[in-house]
Amino acid sequence: MVYVAQKNLAKFQELMDTTYRPIPTQDRPCPKGTCGKMRGGCPCVRPGGSPGLPSGYEVKSVIRNENSGMFERYAQRLGEIKRSRGFAKALAPSLFTQEPTREGFADVLAPLDSSLNEAYLWHGTTVRRGLAIAQDDFSLHFAGSGAGSMYGEGLYFAESCTKADEYSQAEPGGHYEGTHALLLCRACLGKFFYVTDRDPGAKQKVESGEFDSTIGDRAAAAKTYREVVLYDPDQVYPEYVILYDRLDGGKTLKSNDAPFHLELPVYWFNVHRNPIADPFSVHYTVRKKIKDLIQRLSSGTCSGSKPVVLDVQRVEDSELWNRYVGFKAGLHQRLRSRGETRCLPPNELDGRPESGHALTSKLLEDEVDAEEAAGIENMDVALNELLLWHGTDAESATAIAESGFLFGSAGTVKHGRRFGEGSYFAEDLAKSIGYAPASSAGVRYVLLCRTVCGHIWYTEKSSDTEAHQDAKRSLKHSVLANPDGKGPREYVLFEDTQVYPEYIVQLAVNDDFT
Repeated sequence: MVYVAQKNLAKFQELMDTTYRPIPTQDRPCPKGTCGKMRGGCPCVRPGGSPGLPSGYEVKSVIRNENSGMFERYAQRLGEIKRSRGFAKALAPSLFTQEPTREGFADVLAPLDSSLNEAYLWHGTTVRRGLAIAQDDFSLHFAGSGAGSMYGEGLYFAESCTKADEYSQAEPGGHYEGTHALLLCRACLGKFFYVTDRDPGAKQKVESGEFDSTIGDRAAAAKTYREVVLYDPDQVYPEYVILYDRLDGGKTLKSNDAPFHLELPVYWFNVHRNPIADPFSVHYTVRKKIKDLIQRLSSGTCSGSKPVVLDVQRVEDSELWNRYVGFKAGLHQRLRSRGETRCLPPNELDGRPESGHALTSKLLEDEVDAEEAAGIENMDVALNELLLWHGTDAESATAIAESGFLFGSAGTVKHGRRFGEGSYFAEDLAKSIGYAPASSAGVRYVLLCRTVCGHIWYTEKSSDTEAHQDAKRSLKHSVLANPDGKGPREYVLFEDTQVYPEYIVQLAVNDDFT
């Protein structure tokens, strides 16, 4: 999964605005928690109430699901319906989502097969459940468990985002407090069974092969909404996860310049889990696409002979991540208390505003695949969050990935104190490889780490064993050592919570590094 670019969020905002309808139904919970389910909807749920029926929605972030296996199953099912039906009669009037997506959305939405009633539809859910569906697909095991089953146990979708929003729930007290989620799904209706009232037997009509889906038209019968029900997960592809806020009581849209990020990196397998309530610690061998990206990053940041990346494992550890984001949150709070908005970046410290950027950050700017591994979009530039290398041995690499760097403890791996106490990181991979002894098989280990450098103490001395003390006295969070102004530059960090060891990289290098 990847984030949709900020510039394209306006398209999804337009689609939500276009498919919004100010109609309450009995499925929208009472905002006060006092009324039960009643025909015509809770009397507390009215447009513009605070709380009440939302007066609109504000898109905060959009994640695109790029799951080739899932999409292949969808395409195969589409082909089966095509061969079986040839052509399916269209719904009249057409779905809300069909008209606006025919023009002006080509840069974010795919062309659809109207002969099979293929359409984009909304599905309301929670943020975490939406992310899980995007990763693992829909499951009929949970179908109807939370929202009833008027037309039999199946997967329910809506043409109106307002209807789908009835089933979207936030996470009180958590990272997604106040944040809701809809899935924008590509669905193939094929030949649909049309009904205007409750019909639990609709599923059997579809399973018999007579129809491919059900359209429950409560708009015709009760002036509310039309819903689409599918009974085969392969007939739908959850293409986008849309995170949004509800607008109540006359609140209006505000500018959306700052991206809203998920609690965990969007490309993690465990992105849908709660790292506090649902802990995890696993190492995954990355896909070839990501291994190739790490290879390009390795080659591009190495001043010596170019290494060959043999293997890459991504570390997904909730405890280490919680410590890391806790440090970031605390640093943000300290900056705000001092009226500061950002820390000076490395290129403003060394007097080279054009060329003094961290090598890894500069390379990632031009990498189209970076957001699937550690793109700059995921990094907090205000805190000088950087990707840096750390060379070590195989045993220490595993220990660090499991327990963190443990600064100051007996298990800490030290690489000298040329610029004071702390753990040393480099943007030039050649520097880190120098600290990575070759195994008997000739393999060297480096960690590619997320680091929060914060306010940086900058020195061009060739050696300065008191640098860490000078930095701390000046309320700095790290040291950037640039010997004689010529490099290679090293970063010295003081706290283990400033570092998240995200990738264990195995390398083969020439004898130049011995």
